[in-house]
Amino acid sequence: MNNQVDTSDDSCKSPTGLRNKNLDERFLEAESNPNISELELFGIRRKRVEAENARRRALINKAITDKKMQTQAEAIKLAKITQELNRLDSILSADVSILRDYIEQASMEFSKAEKRYLKAEKEFIEAKFDLYEKMQRKEQLTEHLCAIIEQNENRKADKLVELMKQLEMEAIIEDYDINNSQPVLSKFCLLNDETYHCCQTLKPSQKTPSTDLKQEQEAVPQTPEEINSPEDSMKTENCCTDQSP
Repeated sequence: MNNQVDTSDDSCKSPTGLRNKNLDERFLEAESNPNISELELFGIRRKRVEAENARRRALINKAITDKKMQTQAEAIKLAKITQELNRLDSILSADVSILRDYIEQASMEFSKAEKRYLKAEKEFIEAKFDLYEKMQRKEQLTEHLCAIIEQNENRKADKLVELMKQLEMEAIIEDYDINNSQPVLSKFCLLNDETYHCCQTLKPSQKTPSTDLKQEQEAVPQTPEEINSPEDSMKTENCCTDQSP
C-alpha cells in the first residue's frame, strides 16, 4: 500500500501527471460547455483515456522494474546463501575424508599391535610352560644324581665290609653299621634311555655262569684304598652330570 501511495504521488508530481490533470479539467469544462461538439468531446475523452493508459503503463513498468530489482537482490542473496552452504559442505567433506584416512590408518596399526600382542602372549605362555618343564627336569636329574651317589657309596660300603670279612677283620666290622637301605628312586621313568644306560649304578646286575666262573678265577683281593679310589667316584658323577640340563 505504501508503494502504491508513493507511486501515485510521484506520478502526480511528474509532467505526465500534470498533463493528465489538465486533460481532466478540460474534459470537465467541455462537458459543462453546451457549445462544444460531440467530435471535440470524443477527442478530449480519447486523449484522456490514452493519458490514463500511459500513466498506468508507466506504473506497471516501474512496478516490474522494482520487482526485477527485488528479484535480483533475492537471487544474489540466495546465491550467497547457497555458496555459503556449499562451502560448509566442502569443509565438512574435507574433514570427514581426513578423519576417515586417520581412522583407517589407526585401524591398521591397531590390527598389527593386536597381532603382536597375541603372538607375544602365546610365546610368553609357551616359554612359561617350557621353563616349568625344564625346571622339573633339572630337579629330577639333581635328585637322581644324589640317589646315584648315595647308592654308589652304599655299594662301596658293602664291598668294603665283604673285603674286611675276607681279611678276617670281624672285630672291626662289628663297630660299623652295615647299610642295607633301599634305593631312593623306585621309578626309572624319570630318566630317558640315554641317561639310564649311561648310569650303571642303578642298573641291575646281569651275570652269566661263564662270567661268574671267570670272575672267581681272576678274583684278587683288593685293599680298601683301591676300592674307594676317587677316580671311580668321579667317573660315576661325571657320567650323570653330563646328562643334566
